[in-house]
Amino acid sequence: DFEAIEPTINVNIRPRQDYVEMEWDVVGCNSFKQETGKWAKLRPGELVPT
Repeated sequence: DFEAIEPTINVNIRPRQDYVEMEWDVVGCNSFKQETGKWAKLRPGELVPT
């Protein structure tokens, strides 16, 4: 089991004509651990998102 410590969540809400779109993104969390170089291993050649 994973228990998040102080997660930071970005929510985008887009009202449409007949419905509402919601997108939830975890952008930070004190329980995340730093894994330097993991993005490059998982997606070689791609730029690291900022």
